[in-house]
Amino acid sequence: MTRSYFKIFLATLHSTPFNFKKLCIFFGMFGVPLGMIACSKIGDTQNQSNVSMTFTPETLTNNNFLLRLSKSNGRVNLLIDLSNANQSSDLGKIKTDISNSMLRAMNLWNSALAGYSDWNVTSISLANDQSAPQLRIQYASGRPLAIPSSDLIILVDPQTYDGSLNYQSLHEYGHILGLYEAYTEPGRSVPKIPQASSVMQNMREDLTQEDVNSIRFIWDVLKGKANVESCPPGYVNDKNAYSHGGAIFCAIPTTSSDTSSKAPKP
Repeated sequence: MTRSYFKIFLATLHSTPFNFKKLCIFFGMFGVPLGMIACSKIGDTQNQSNVSMTFTPETLTNNNFLLRLSKSNGRVNLLIDLSNANQSSDLGKIKTDISNSMLRAMNLWNSALAGYSDWNVTSISLANDQSAPQLRIQYASGRPLAIPSSDLIILVDPQTYDGSLNYQSLHEYGHILGLYEAYTEPGRSVPKIPQASSVMQNMREDLTQEDVNSIRFIWDVLKGKANVESCPPGYVNDKNAYSHGGAIFCAIPTTSSDTSSKAPKP
């Protein structure tokens, strides 16, 4: 009996290219629990969709920050609160660093919209003007945070947190615009499962094609050209996703032979 199973396994190896799934099939032939578990896990991984972007519908309203930016021609009143910072620190330098990192983040997201549809803002500038949309920045301990309903971003000292100010600003400003975390879906935040390359997933200081797709789709939704629950072209609404906080998960479908799908260009 054992010899027969071994012949089947050899035939399988010969007929198709080698992969780790064949090993779990081989072990499974002998009733080894580890083999059956491995088969199940590999199969699940290959059939998973690549979660690439998430949106919070409640932020995509007439009060969305992008709409207000468009009306102000990119002028932003940045209000920086250092009352919770270490008062023995160089507060002037901290304020300058925050201002620079936020301006950089806002212009990076803005560049993703450049030339798209009827987006009219060429660059973001800071203005001490009450008529410009206000974005409040607090510098505190703990973890970075964004509260879109209050136009509030909390940044933390990079020396007490893994992410740089540039990363924190880029990621948290993404929340202000309507994006959610791409890593919150259970089972998808492990290295073996395809992950978004988005700044909403990884600690990076630049934007990816997935981020460009995300912000352009948000603009389309805000202008009534798209429905957030339908997801952008090339993506599907992952109905099996854990809808944390009402977020919509959009995914690039993958197949058993392709778990590294790239974000389609809009």
